[in-house]
Amino acid sequence: MKNIKKNISLIIILILMLLSVNIPKVEAASASFSASASEVTVGTTVTLTASVNAGAWNLKITGNGVNQALVGQTDAIGNKSASTSASFTPSEAGTYTFNLTGDITDFDTEVTSNISKSITIKVNPKQNTSSGSSSETKTETPNKSNVPTETTQNKKTETTKSSNNYLSGITLSTGTLSPEFYRETYEYSVEFGEDVNLYELSEIEVSAQVEDSRASVEGIGKITLNEGENTISLNVTAENGAVRRYTIKVNKPA
Repeated sequence: MKNIKKNISLIIILILMLLSVNIPKVEAASASFSASASEVTVGTTVTLTASVNAGAWNLKITGNGVNQALVGQTDAIGNKSASTSASFTPSEAGTYTFNLTGDITDFDTEVTSNISKSITIKVNPKQNTSSGSSSETKTETPNKSNVPTETTQNKKTETTKSSNNYLSGITLSTGTLSPEFYRETYEYSVEFGEDVNLYELSEIEVSAQVEDSRASVEGIGKITLNEGENTISLNVTAENGAVRRYTIKVNKPA
């Protein structure tokens, strides 16, 4: 009888040891967004990298001409790692914003999480590294007294003004832009949720962000809405005077 109890105890211990071996480590789904540099000069290439560890993922890198997708899923047990990269080479100085948006799904819990991350990159103008010998050149007239020396001064180089008149984002006090904002998409409409009473909606506030801090925007602020189609024009003026227009249409039922 004692031997039977001893054997049963040994069997239980072995079962517990087997259960404790090879238990997979569970990691929740996650996504990261990084850049090779946060501050560069004009002409320097920046690499944007999106990484994910999940059972399924549907992500996109957007902003300033970049539109890179990261889509996939794992057919094995547990989350899987994946990544993608996009390059950006600025031709003008300014501040540029890039976004990582979409969703990821955890393999084990099947929970889907929305992803919204952003990176801001500051681009500085190139520095003039050329060194001149002398700022002035003197020409002397020999063998003549009381003749003043002629002086020729180098002409000042004029700084080229920025032509960047793109927006990096548009924000509304209520409603959602359609399609999703992209700096080279210039016409939008506004979609409202079921909780918004369009008959009582008398105004909407619009704000906008410029890519270049030296640019200015006209048309933002509180906009009064009339019955029918309302067109809101945002005029972006670059430092050199070039103008780019974005339009937003809001339909208010009679």
